[in-house]
Amino acid sequence: MDLENPSTDFPDRKEGTQEPRPETAPPKKNGLFQRIADLPGAIIAFVTVLVVVAIVLGAVMGTQNKRNKETITSFVDITDCFTYPPGFDPENFGLPPCVDLDDFTLPPDFDLDDFTLPPNFDIDYLTLSPTVDPKDVTSSPIFPDDPTMKPTASPGVIFTPQPTPELTGNFLKCSDPQFLQVSNGETLLVSGTTNGATEPALCGQRGANVVWYSMIGTGNKFRITTCSPNTDFPTQVTVTKDCSSSSGDCLPSLIDPTCTVNTNGASHEWITESGQRYEISVGGKSAGQQGHFELQITEIVLPDNAYCEAPELVTVPLGGNVTVSGSTVNAVESAKCGEQGAKVVWYSFIGTGNKFRISTCSPNTDFPTQVTVTSDCSANSFWSSSCEHRINDDSCSVNTNGASHEWITESGQRYDISVGGRSAGQEGNFELQITEIPIPQNLYCSSPELVTISPGGNITVSGSTAHAVESARCGEQGANVVWYSFIGTGNKFRISTCSSKTDFPTQVTRTSRCYSYSTHCERSLTDDTCSLNTNGASLEWVTVPDEKYEISVGGKSAGQEGNFELQIAEFVLPDNAYCASPEFVTIPHGVGSITVSGSTVNAVESPRCGLESDAVWYAVIGNGKVFTVSTCSPNTDFLTQVTVTQNCYSYSTYCNSALTDNECLVNANGASYSWLTTVGEKYEISVSGREAGVQGNFELTITES
Repeated sequence: MDLENPSTDFPDRKEGTQEPRPETAPPKKNGLFQRIADLPGAIIAFVTVLVVVAIVLGAVMGTQNKRNKETITSFVDITDCFTYPPGFDPENFGLPPCVDLDDFTLPPDFDLDDFTLPPNFDIDYLTLSPTVDPKDVTSSPIFPDDPTMKPTASPGVIFTPQPTPELTGNFLKCSDPQFLQVSNGETLLVSGTTNGATEPALCGQRGANVVWYSMIGTGNKFRITTCSPNTDFPTQVTVTKDCSSSSGDCLPSLIDPTCTVNTNGASHEWITESGQRYEISVGGKSAGQQGHFELQITEIVLPDNAYCEAPELVTVPLGGNVTVSGSTVNAVESAKCGEQGAKVVWYSFIGTGNKFRISTCSPNTDFPTQVTVTSDCSANSFWSSSCEHRINDDSCSVNTNGASHEWITESGQRYDISVGGRSAGQEGNFELQITEIPIPQNLYCSSPELVTISPGGNITVSGSTAHAVESARCGEQGANVVWYSFIGTGNKFRISTCSSKTDFPTQVTRTSRCYSYSTHCERSLTDDTCSLNTNGASLEWVTVPDEKYEISVGGKSAGQEGNFELQIAEFVLPDNAYCASPEFVTIPHGVGSITVSGSTVNAVESPRCGLESDAVWYAVIGNGKVFTVSTCSPNTDFLTQVTVTQNCYSYSTYCNSALTDNECLVNANGASYSWLTTVGEKYEISVSGREAGVQGNFELTITES
């Protein structure tokens, strides 16, 4: 402050603009007080405060006689007078070098008993630098060590000259506004008037004239409002970056729908750019409307994770979960997909290749939420492949405000998660839980779990489809499956989930081509022979040697999942399982017949004629005699049929069959057939069940006559 030329410290005070004195002035007084009274207003306040504080401090710290002058002077370390602060030259203002306290008296009704000071009062906070401009002095806590005296949410008040026509001065123009500054989430309250304003607003209703303020953006959200009960005329507020702009850079607000205190109020909120200067105008809503107002400027500190490009990074322990608390109250950015009306905050984590679940299904979530996941912050479409969303969580019985999403992550991929309201205006507090769910390695047909079975043996594996993600290649494709594989041996294999430990309805499929949905894929939904568990399903087939087979286990329909036991069994085929490789039988010379024992339990090929039941094969060479084949032995334990053919691949001319033998009184299971052989001709004989699936043990007798 230039005390020798005080007018330079008040650019808003112009020459000749002092308030005129009343025609009838009070009589002048000689002495110190008159000279103090002639000083500028800020100096009067400055000197008066110092003197009053000195008296009060001396009185409070003194003896019971709180008005005893000797006590006061001993406290302030003076003898006969009060010393001016350093840098203040009283001669420049016609003041004596010493202020005699006898000249200073307190008002008769001033009672020091009613005046108390906080215990941590620090007089150093009353010292002003010589360079301080009174217009830049803002309120601040003068009791920094007393937590009870810290600033609260109540607006702080800046010292501002009442903008009467005589004092508004340069504030009347956008090019020369009054500078204000708010930071650290503070609120500033400024009183003013538009009486005498001459410059119209740059945007909005420009009929009424306005006064101007200026501030510097911090990157946070700011709110300006005249919604005070002390605003006595209909107002509008505008914000602009450029005094020469009247369109794109100018944002008007005529009304504040949230202002229930005063319908004269108007407000505006916007996200500021850090370091950008903004010009604010206050004026009437229409021409001729003017009066007094209170302008409140509030900085709303944004969450650190307000933007997708700068989310809060969350580290989830392997196989564990993390819960974070948050709020969307001051959120500013919309979700990248889903319902985009509501504002969101952002979190991120790095994928591990496992399944992750995000959920706001906590009882501490107090508003209807949606969650979204994206791997690309630039994606801004509901249909974007990199963005997924869930509006609610039907499984969330704890809190219907919750939402959740599950997906398989890619190892090393960053995922950005947003939490926000389900619709515009919905905001509040939430708890977000991020859970890693370790998944089996056999989720895909291309990476199944390889199973090795000992020759003629079986193996049982336990599994679960709880985290399955891929549908079966054939069969009911709605439910997801897990995968196993083994190498074929040429024998018959059976796969089955007919264990009592299978706890959901299953289907099994097998394929030798992961990406084939037809000829290379078989499935079974049920196993009629599974009396232990109706949830079971099974398949049997003859494998091709060295062929790889993929097996899937899943639910019978979409949404069915659970735990299972899968049994894979190998059945060694009989050596005579095929017509092309029969067992040759020779009737001993002079005996006339031969009997062989066999079984169709592991038979795999149907006879070339007769019923479709798997058979085993024998062959004889004709000698010109009549041959008879019969299963009429008492050791035949199932209903049999026999067939005779001269050509394995003929289904008609060279094929004869017999289902029963009416003359077989020993065993009704038996069947026989007789024919005249040709010398040197080969004949194939099959034994099988009379119905599909009927199998067992038998004795076959071949007789010549």
